[in-house]
Amino acid sequence: MKTKTFIPSILFVFFLIIVGNVLAEATFNVGYRIYDFDYVDKDGAAQTLTTAFWYPTDRQPSLYTYADGSTSQIAVDAPLASKAKPYPFVLFLHGYLGSGLNTAYFTEFLASQGYIVAGPDYIETVPPAFEEQAAMVRIKGGYIVRPIIGIRLGLQFVNIMDADRKGCMQYISKYRLSPSSFLIDKVLELNKKSASFFYQTIDENAIGTCGHSLGGTAELGLVGGYPAKKEDRIKAALLFSAPTYPFEDNIPNIVIPMMVMLGDNDESNLKGPNNAARTLAYDRANFPKYLLIMKNGSHLSFVNNACSKERDTLFACRQSNPQVQGICRYGLAFFNRYLKNDVSAEKQLTKLDPVWTLYKKDSAPTKRQGIMRTVIRKLRRVARFQ
Repeated sequence: MKTKTFIPSILFVFFLIIVGNVLAEATFNVGYRIYDFDYVDKDGAAQTLTTAFWYPTDRQPSLYTYADGSTSQIAVDAPLASKAKPYPFVLFLHGYLGSGLNTAYFTEFLASQGYIVAGPDYIETVPPAFEEQAAMVRIKGGYIVRPIIGIRLGLQFVNIMDADRKGCMQYISKYRLSPSSFLIDKVLELNKKSASFFYQTIDENAIGTCGHSLGGTAELGLVGGYPAKKEDRIKAALLFSAPTYPFEDNIPNIVIPMMVMLGDNDESNLKGPNNAARTLAYDRANFPKYLLIMKNGSHLSFVNNACSKERDTLFACRQSNPQVQGICRYGLAFFNRYLKNDVSAEKQLTKLDPVWTLYKKDSAPTKRQGIMRTVIRKLRRVARFQ
């Protein structure tokens, strides 16, 4: 893909600066445990939201195999390291028919750098009736469909939702947005209960999200794309290969920092449902915002499939796979900057790893540009009511 860029005063397009191939040394080992939360949706249906947690620990890890077949070096049910608490909290939202395990190479890495990360198995239903539950993998197994069936169901899902914006919003609200707010509530409850494993270990003012595909779309809804479900507790959002439909018109409402990662080979020239360009999440966002397009990257570069050619663990993949390293390096710097308020993260955020074919970073606008953006947002709001 050939990309044209320009360089106005507020836009920096960073050209090739070769960076080291080794990721930041782990501050902690990675602990892992699973929680089941009882959830009742707005229709009164009772569900169990199984959620994987990765967190900092001082205990030595051992070999572990996840339900998706990925192996790693983690410490299951280990005590949580307390020397640097409270830690920022990041919620991972998986794609359609996916699992909280889907991007474990990244969620593990965040934990090793002083974050508590939760990856729930969101309830998923399949077309055409959207009544039967299914998934290609679950944290504990179950509801499994073969990948070939999952791909077919995914295409059906896109075709149906593409023709029904309201229905798409309702599905995302029911199966992603409401459960996500519920999970944030539950995690913060655990943070307050003296008998809880997570008691006083989470910085409640440093909550972020990362999501892949439909999970990234849901992030847009959570942080302002769906005003009725906006989560003001979320302070930064990292999107992996996320379609912008059905929230593309409301992206200017989002006022928190966003980083958008895409692959240059991702689905029909970076477009998604309804031909809404995935890059709109960057183009229409407020400052600060980041866009990274991965060279030879695909929709699956942002999930554990990226490590499928590795013969060793997810840890080994992070040390040898340049794409995985780029995702981890820049994703961590983004969260460090906006959840930990670590200004030294700017050093990484002003470099371009060779893995990216394009990197754009927009910082604060000038006073005049800020006024113009405010006027444009107000005009758009007025137009919607006419």
